[in-house]
Amino acid sequence: MRTQNLGLGNLRPIRLLELSLTRWASLTNTQLMKLVLVDT
Repeated sequence: MRTQNLGLGNLRPIRLLELSLTRWASLTNTQLMKLVLVDT
């Protein structure tokens, strides 16, 4: 039971990291697209 509780507790920060990474990736992608459009 303790291992399961620890697993559930560890899932939350990992999910938050995934959400932050996806948002950061989308922001970087939009910025890169803008740079490409400006360069062309």
